[in-house]
Amino acid sequence: MMTPTNENIYLDSNFLVSYLVPNHDHSTGAGQMMSDLISNNNTLFYSPLTFSETLHGIVSEEKKQNPALTSPQVRQSDFYEDLKQFADILLAFPQTKLAQFTNPMQACSNSLEYIRDFNMKSADAFHVAYALDLGIKYIVTNDGKFNQITSLNLVKVDFCLDSQTTN
Repeated sequence: MMTPTNENIYLDSNFLVSYLVPNHDHSTGAGQMMSDLISNNNTLFYSPLTFSETLHGIVSEEKKQNPALTSPQVRQSDFYEDLKQFADILLAFPQTKLAQFTNPMQACSNSLEYIRDFNMKSADAFHVAYALDLGIKYIVTNDGKFNQITSLNLVKVDFCLDSQTTN
């Protein structure tokens, strides 16, 4: 399946980390996917949870790529400039939207059902709940835990070059 066009699409943090961290294993596929998503006139949604996980993922990837950054003397605040750069890049796209739940009580209840029904981690269940609460039917991720969400009418769009574009 081709990249969706003129759709609302939810972005998972692993996509944003892959897109924003230079030399990430999936940066090429994420860069191509971001280009396709933007050029296909999609509106890209992310949640505060996505934002937080992305910040954590950027720091983790930088530490992975540079073991010297794992020393106890390196503080979270030492990554401020990189994290600020990420935020500036994400906020520069006019097609991106930070979104909260529209129906938080129901969405939280639904996330518990996704944990039960799909054996998902709580954060993944919340991403699914965000997408569905916002009426979104596509989620960009390469996380295999999302392969089972088709029964919820939510389509996983995989950004890895060695995978199909959409599963």
